[in-house]
Amino acid sequence: MSVPQAVSSPTSDDDLSVGLVASGNSKSWDIEIDQTLDGAERWFAQIEGPSIYLYFEISNPSVVKCAFEFVDRHWEGRRKPGKTRSKQSSSSDMEVDFGRLANLPVTLIWDDEDNDRCFFSIGEAAEAKIRLAICGKELKEFRIALKHVQEELADEDANSAS
Repeated sequence: MSVPQAVSSPTSDDDLSVGLVASGNSKSWDIEIDQTLDGAERWFAQIEGPSIYLYFEISNPSVVKCAFEFVDRHWEGRRKPGKTRSKQSSSSDMEVDFGRLANLPVTLIWDDEDNDRCFFSIGEAAEAKIRLAICGKELKEFRIALKHVQEELADEDANSAS
């Protein structure tokens, strides 16, 4: 990957310097992936939408691809004729771990009641502290922004492999 550009970090670690590695946007959505510039390698996702702002740590940039594939799979399958969602769907089909905010997991969960909605859930599944919904046209734009970030990360990987 290329050397990240230095940016300020909204984390609680005052001495943490991060650089922008990849970004994507679509209308009112901006998603950025940051990497620490020194010390232990750490990755962060910044997600900003019309009513959502999140900045949290991710295990590595590959979670962006997993998140995009998750949203894309559900988005593309949401209106197929004859397609119904079983209430027995496994949790692995309905959610993807995205990262951690402090000591709480950040999970992207597809709504099992509305095919045009997903949630960022912050906290343990059984006791989620916060759920932030993305639905309809905003979900479409979030998907496009995720796709742009994923493509930029894939381009960086291809360039660093050459």
